Amino acid sequence: MDTVNNMMNSFDNIHISNSLVLVMSGAVILILLGLYVRADYLKRRFRIALKVEKKVYSLGAEYVKLLSECNSVFTQIEDHKKELLNLDAEKEELDRNRAELELLDIELNKKYEENSLIRNEARELEDEIAAKKNELEEIMRDSGDPERIKKEVEWLNQELNTLTQELVPLKVEHEKILAKIKEVADAEVKLSAIATKCGSIESNVQELIRERDKLKEEHSALKDEINKLELEKDKVSSEISLLADSKNEDDTAEVDEEDAFRDLLAAPGCCNRSQFLFPNTDTDEDACLHAFKAGMKEKGVFFHERVINAFHTSLKCQDINPLTVLAGVSGTGKTLLPIEYTKYMGMYSLVMPVQPRWDSSQDLFGFYDYIQKKYKATDLARCLLSFDPYNQRNKKWINDRMLLVLLDEMNLARTEYYFSEFLSKLELRRTVNNIGNKDERVIGEVELDVGANASINFNRIWVNNNILFVGTMNEDESTQTLSDKVLDRSNVLRFGRPSNRHFEEVAGIGANNNEQNYVNDKYLNHNTWKGWIKTPSINDSWDHEVNKWIQEINNALAKIGRPFGFRVGNAIRQYVANYPEAGRDYNYKLAFADQLEQKIIPKLRGIELGEGAVSSCLSDIENVISQLGDRNLSYSFDDAKRDNELGLFNWHGVTRDED
Repeated sequence: MDTVNNMMNSFDNIHISNSLVLVMSGAVILILLGLYVRADYLKRRFRIALKVEKKVYSLGAEYVKLLSECNSVFTQIEDHKKELLNLDAEKEELDRNRAELELLDIELNKKYEENSLIRNEARELEDEIAAKKNELEEIMRDSGDPERIKKEVEWLNQELNTLTQELVPLKVEHEKILAKIKEVADAEVKLSAIATKCGSIESNVQELIRERDKLKEEHSALKDEINKLELEKDKVSSEISLLADSKNEDDTAEVDEEDAFRDLLAAPGCCNRSQFLFPNTDTDEDACLHAFKAGMKEKGVFFHERVINAFHTSLKCQDINPLTVLAGVSGTGKTLLPIEYTKYMGMYSLVMPVQPRWDSSQDLFGFYDYIQKKYKATDLARCLLSFDPYNQRNKKWINDRMLLVLLDEMNLARTEYYFSEFLSKLELRRTVNNIGNKDERVIGEVELDVGANASINFNRIWVNNNILFVGTMNEDESTQTLSDKVLDRSNVLRFGRPSNRHFEEVAGIGANNNEQNYVNDKYLNHNTWKGWIKTPSINDSWDHEVNKWIQEINNALAKIGRPFGFRVGNAIRQYVANYPEAGRDYNYKLAFADQLEQKIIPKLRGIELGEGAVSSCLSDIENVISQLGDRNLSYSFDDAKRDNELGLFNWHGVTRDED
């Protein structure tokens, strides 16, 4: 019986223990839920704090700007007050002059009256002289006494001389009075102009005072809002501090790298292996380029042969000019040409529309989100990582493929903000002698912002030369100009306005459009592309003449203080060497003409015409152009140096019509 009781007591204890465990488990779950809700609330407050802080900084900047404007307005008001004081002094002086002039006017009227009396007296004297003469004549006719007549004549002459001498001072006084009248009239005109100016300045001062009062009101409102936001910021900061203090040991756990960088490690959508299954066995460059031109015309897309040759050659010169820029007005085919080129040649393409808000390299490659602890990647970062042959995550099959990256409308944002650093890395690749050595390779690698995750091995990317970079640039009032650094490291092809014939031809696009025949279903092998790239040599038939032209052009630019360095000269020679059939006929001349248009002549934009050194420089360049046989370039250069309203060299590029 005791055994049975003991067993019953054991069962009761087990039941009570299980209940206690369940209660405690529920309590723990409730505590964890509470902590999670609290953490989520504080996380939202942290985000609000960030927004508040940004707004505080923005308002602070606006406050400083308004304060500066207020000070400027105060300075202008003080200047206008000083000017008003000066004008008041001038006005008082003029009032005194006016009073004096009024006195002079009264005196002048008196002089007029005296002058009138003198004139009357002079007339009376003249009448008397005439009467005396008549009387003398009558005496001479009636009298036969010559001596008496002679005495009468002498007396009359003396009387006439006396009257003439009395008239001289009156004439002088008359001239002085006329001069005084002119001075009075000039002073009245000046006084009227000063009065008008005073009225205008007084109006401006009143306007500035109203603007000052308005700025004071805005300044006060901003100050109140800043104080309010500062209080809210302090409150949120306190809550964030509480959140930081309440973190447990689980918060310090290492980030799951696979999850954090899943977005970056994803396969790029533009590089699909099934798109190109087999390499193109046709490795003849001229044949491929000719077929591309023919395919373009068959499809109804028309570009001048020189434009296609220049684009193809510029891509081959990416070692020294990593970027090819297609510039011109909107709607001239700048985006269409590279897209059609990749379709036919068998290259992958990635189009990145540039946004006006881009201001750092993170807009190109993405960034690490420290709040979510995840990397936000771009398509470009995924492509570069996939194409990096020295990265362990690289798929070997992609090393044979080519990729063309198109930065569409790249000057919507300032290129030196988001692209300059990356362009420097592309240029530094030429300085690496042994690419296989990671210590030497690091100077030309792109470094991604991966936060504090130092253990990952894909934060540095080597951009291989099977990736080509092209940018389009609309030249209108809504875009930024490219910096000199970008222009010097690029080949800039300018697309002029289309001719009437182009409009007629483009209207028929689609009639003969056979996309299946036009698109190449085979890929251009990377080794084939490298085989197309040529290195200039002193043994080239054109080398001596091209070097002579380079020296002549540089000497001409030195006259106006704008010479170029060795890199530009080497870039020109490399471009000529890689131009289609450069050694045949006069093709090397066309290539050199392209480089003048793309690299040299834009340096002359804005120089003042008419100066001796400028005229000599332009004459020397024109002499070189005349040897190239490029009529369109010659006409465009002549138009640019032709004198205009501003007297400046105004270069707009060369417009080439389809021959």
